[in-house]
Amino acid sequence: MIPAKSTPQDLYIGYKDAVYRLSGQNGSVVWQHPLQQPSRPNRIIGSSMQVQVMNDNLICVMLEHTVYVLNGSNGKELWHYAVILTLAQQAETRASIMNVVFDKKQLYIQLADGGVLALNMQTGVQLWKDAARFPNGASITVSDDTLYAKATSTQGVPIIYAIDSSTGRDRWHFEGELWGNSSFDPPSVVDGVLYYAGNPLYALDAHTGKKLWEQRLPDRSSFFDNLHLLNGCIYANTDAINTGVGTVGGLQKVSLNPFKVFAFESKTGKALWHSQAGYHLPQKLLVSGDAIVIQSMFDKDNHETLQILDSQHGVLRWQTTLLNQPCTTEDLCLPPLTYIVEGKLLILDDSQPLTLQEFDMQSGKKVAQHPVSLPTRGGTGESLVSNGYLYVQTGTHEGGAYVSGSSNTFWNYTIYAINLTNGKTAWQYKIGKLLEYQEPISALNLVP
Repeated sequence: MIPAKSTPQDLYIGYKDAVYRLSGQNGSVVWQHPLQQPSRPNRIIGSSMQVQVMNDNLICVMLEHTVYVLNGSNGKELWHYAVILTLAQQAETRASIMNVVFDKKQLYIQLADGGVLALNMQTGVQLWKDAARFPNGASITVSDDTLYAKATSTQGVPIIYAIDSSTGRDRWHFEGELWGNSSFDPPSVVDGVLYYAGNPLYALDAHTGKKLWEQRLPDRSSFFDNLHLLNGCIYANTDAINTGVGTVGGLQKVSLNPFKVFAFESKTGKALWHSQAGYHLPQKLLVSGDAIVIQSMFDKDNHETLQILDSQHGVLRWQTTLLNQPCTTEDLCLPPLTYIVEGKLLILDDSQPLTLQEFDMQSGKKVAQHPVSLPTRGGTGESLVSNGYLYVQTGTHEGGAYVSGSSNTFWNYTIYAINLTNGKTAWQYKIGKLLEYQEPISALNLVP
């Protein structure tokens, strides 16, 4: 049994162009801050909103054409940066701002036209703009006063750029080999080493760009992605663009072979083990001690398999199954919830009645299960675990099939706080109805 801590963490959530801080104790609104973009977005086919927690009790909110920095304690706006659109541009449906990353002092905005600009995190003063440009797009990350961008040349060759965060000028760049497919994941930088997903998988000296090692897959349609570094090992999924191998009964038969989990020594790139075909790492790495969780890629009779492996050698310790019902247009379509808390694997799948199950990570023994009260229609969406509570966003679809620009189809959202000790609902917060696709909602974020 997992005990609930005495102080639940507050939450941030954004929706309908406003940001809210919710009390972890009872779900009440601590503060809310409305947002108004100088250039009105055209949301007839979609909308976007991100809330990120930064340093010094600041939060960053990204909408289609504007970035805001707010004080996390009271929600007051410190500054904002907006892309001002012409009337013709306002008729377009695409966003002007594609991504925001930050370090301890600066915030970097990636624009749809390929430009990048750096701003002081506290004041919003622009430090540089367009010293770095990526007209073909890029995946960016920042570490140790360096902005790293994974881009492609006009010939499709993958290139890594290291950019001085104070000036926007190149420090070095590394041109990879046009061998196999690339991953869209941004580079990962850990302990002075940059890891670059794709095929090949590269490890570079983050300060000089010198190649330290590489691993490549013989099948050029395959590539490495979803990299995680832990205890001297790199764990990675392999994926593929084209996995069809014919048809059976009019349905495409899918080869499982491209989908595996690999483990490498982070310093040398030495291969340690790989999983059986048809498995991958969850998006959030699930590790406890020397045990790691991997998940089957494809359902068998609406069931997925979780395997718990020895993280150093890849040996199977135990496994269990999850019920994952077929997804429809009236479901949120996220996978079953899995978390590790205090050496226990928590599972909330589609089994009815809904039950929160706890397994000992080392032995696989089920140590507890608790009934959970959540809507049975629509499924679960974003979720978080903290201080003995599971926070789950649910959504119920209303209004029938969606048609582009429709004004009568909605998602009705609610956030539930569930006590992990007994599965009971501690509180719920009703977000209410949002127009499908046209009114944005962010992921949940914990207040540090």
